[in-house]
Parts: sequence; C-alpha cells; structure tokens
Amino acid sequence: MTSSQDRQKALYEQIHDDYSRNLYDERSMEYRDRFIHEPMFAGLDLDGRRLGELMCGDGPATEFAKRRWPSVRCQGYDISPRACAAYTERTGFPAHSFDIITAPLPTSAFDVIAIVGGLHHVVGDLDPVIRNIHQALAPGGILTMMEPNRDYVLESVRRLWYRFDKYFDETAEAALSYPDLRARFHAMFDERRVDYRGGPAYFLVLMNMVFRIPGSWKGAYSPALMQLERVWTKMPTPYSKAFFVAQWAKR
Repeated sequence: MTSSQDRQKALYEQIHDDYSRNLYDERSMEYRDRFIHEPMFAGLDLDGRRLGELMCGDGPATEFAKRRWPSVRCQGYDISPRACAAYTERTGFPAHSFDIITAPLPTSAFDVIAIVGGLHHVVGDLDPVIRNIHQALAPGGILTMMEPNRDYVLESVRRLWYRFDKYFDETAEAALSYPDLRARFHAMFDERRVDYRGGPAYFLVLMNMVFRIPGSWKGAYSPALMQLERVWTKMPTPYSKAFFVAQWAKR
C-alpha cells in the first residue's frame, strides 16, 4: 500500500460514520438516484450481469442496481474495512478491503464497473488504476463513473476547501477534467456517453456535511432545491456543473 493510500485509509476509517450518516440518508439517496445513478446506468441492462462497485463506500450504486435489476450480481471494493462492512450490511453482497493501486482486480470478472467519486482520490496513480479496471472488465465491458469536474467555474474555491477541510486529503485528491481524462485513456476505452451535472442541490443536499449543515435541515429545503437542480441540469455549459458522469466501453 502506498503512503497516500495509507493516509486515505486512515482518513476514511476516521470519518466513515459522518459520511454514512450524511451522504447516504434518504434525501442524499434521492439526489444520487435521480442525478447520478440514472445517467450512470442509462441504457444498460444489468439483469444477470456482474457489477463491481469500486471505492464503494456503503454501496449506493449497488443499491440502485439491485432495485433496478434484481438478478444483478455485485461485489464492492474499498480501502476502508469499515466501509466494506457497511456495504455488505446494506446491500447483502460481499465487499473486499482493497488497494486498487497496487493489488490486481480479478481478470475479466465484471460486465460493468461503477465508480462514484472514487478516481479523484487516486489522481497521482490513475494509470495503474485504469489499467487495473480495464483488465477486470470482460470484453466489451462498461466503466461508468461520476467524478468532480475540474473545469467547473468554482474549481479554485474547491481546491482551497480541500486544503483546509478535515474531510479531504489535499495531497491525494483533486477534481478531474473530463476532456483530459478522455484523451489520456482513449486507446483503452470507447466513449458511450458523458453528461455534466451538479448545481446547488449537489452541495446542499448531497454534500451538506462539507458545509456543516445538519442533516435534519435537509427536509425543509431539499424539495425546492431538487426542482432547481432539474433546471440546472439543462444548462448547456459544463463550466456551471460540479461533476460529470460518463460511460466508457472497454476496447
């Protein structure tokens, strides 16, 4: 395990309960399903398929897939043993405490690999991570991901926040520019779709913990912000969106 992964593991073991309480509550899951999971899995049929959720946390993408496709077969992978235990308890599927940078995933083991906000935790090691994912996908398999958008208009504020907030490891985490990511790995994957999303509800409903907003407050303002988010999603420029969702097919 690398020193950056040691730090990440220690950090997420420490803050897991805060994350679980704030990022997987009913309002947050409503946001995830509508604005993250729906576009992540759009056009896919996972019935009878093998899904691996990497950097899985408590397994929100797996939960969505399980509801949508009852016969899907899932496994989770996360560097935090506490997250793995929560994943299994929440989804009923097995999870593995795993360093994706240095340990190989099983070869051709998955038809779909899903990552929700995980690649930006391994920005210094993207090449081995993406190679690991590529070999773990079956021929024609799909990588579907959601990651923070580095081209977002408020990216400088986000970088400053990463530097001073205890919930982030500024030395290992950074948002990703989708055009750069696509160009870097185009030889390994074909792009199926990409979508930019993330407005006020992303920060105040899903990420309320970062702003120290009590979860109990979300019920009061969430419905209005969710309506606003629908409008925000239709804005044409990626610079006004906090994250991107993409599907890639293995070459």
